[in-house]
Amino acid sequence: EAAGQAGPLGALTSALSGMSHSSIGGASAEVWWRRQNVVYGSNEVYVDIVETISCICNSTGNMISGGVSGEILINSKLSGVPEVLLTLRNPAVLQNVSFHPCVRLPRFQRDKALSFIPPDGEFPLASYWIPDTTMNLPFHFTVSVNYHSDHGKLQIAASPKLAVTMQNKQMLIDKFVVSIRLPSSIASASLASEGGSIRFHEDSKVVVWNLGKLASQESKAEGTLNYATDPKDGSAQIPSEEKATAQLAFVIKGWALSGIRLDACDVSSINYTPYKASRYTTTAGKVEYRIA
Repeated sequence: EAAGQAGPLGALTSALSGMSHSSIGGASAEVWWRRQNVVYGSNEVYVDIVETISCICNSTGNMISGGVSGEILINSKLSGVPEVLLTLRNPAVLQNVSFHPCVRLPRFQRDKALSFIPPDGEFPLASYWIPDTTMNLPFHFTVSVNYHSDHGKLQIAASPKLAVTMQNKQMLIDKFVVSIRLPSSIASASLASEGGSIRFHEDSKVVVWNLGKLASQESKAEGTLNYATDPKDGSAQIPSEEKATAQLAFVIKGWALSGIRLDACDVSSINYTPYKASRYTTTAGKVEYRIA
């Protein structure tokens, strides 16, 4: 009986040991992440570097805590089994980093270059984290809220840092939105803006300034805050000087906050000339400015 069980089991073991990753879908045992016989009529590879900033800034705009999380995303539409080499201008950014299994770690440790045979389609090549508060956002932003005896005053201003935008001609600061939560004793607000649209949401007590594209000149918004009245004596409910924050949302196209850049994208082991392109995007995670 034991011999009878060993026969089929031995045959199955032999069959499995004889199978390669290739026979179950991979291009080879060493490149199990790439499917076999990939063919495209138009061969292309796209590199997207996407960074997200989360931080707290004081009222003067200095970052007091935060960091950047980033991803290098690849969209590979390449025939055959190509070799890709990415050369970075600032590889020191990749300190706290995790790589896709396709990346050859010894090559990165030696040359700080990313060498790999890519999976087919879209995939994250690398993810990294930069716990750095010395980085500067590419715009000026100020906000103040003052409570007087008869009304409150709100002032907001935003503009790009020309020293940064002049060096990065492709940069576009877009979808710029400011949200400020006011005390519950604010009943209404009279607001106006030079650029974009601003409104006060009475139910949530939040002022939202939707500026859109941050133009080269300074954009401003201001307004008068009207207090609720005490139902007993009709006196104004003046808010205490409580600490508040402004939440910022934005998308910066054509620019990575960390300074990482792609110097070259070389594709070899192929008999065609692929189209290659790269993009850079920085987005806001949780970005807070303390209100003066």
